[in-house]
Amino acid sequence: IAASLGYFIDTSGIISSKPLALNNSGLKNREYRILYGCRNVEGILLDTTFDPVFITDEDLGRAYFIKSINYVIKRISCPDTVKFILPSHMAFGEKGYYTIIPPHTPLVYTLIKTINEKK
Repeated sequence: IAASLGYFIDTSGIISSKPLALNNSGLKNREYRILYGCRNVEGILLDTTFDPVFITDEDLGRAYFIKSINYVIKRISCPDTVKFILPSHMAFGEKGYYTIIPPHTPLVYTLIKTINEKK
């Protein structure tokens, strides 16, 4: 179904609006500006970055986001915007997240990645 709607299914199981390929530009220690919004499949907003999150390539190995989001950030171009769906087992799984995200909930993200221009 995803492919017929123009989405791509990554080998990890993430469904995205663009193919996810490891984006290794050869540039190290760049600082990225990340903005995202997270909704459930019914479209209810669950989480968003009201202010941008600034991270470097090195930070992506740390737990700034859940692993699946780091995976996507590493694999999209810069600047770029991608919409993707995390299956529940790659998000918060059978436990959910308190009362905010019920158990077994797939999450729909829109993520924007740009280079942070230092002043």
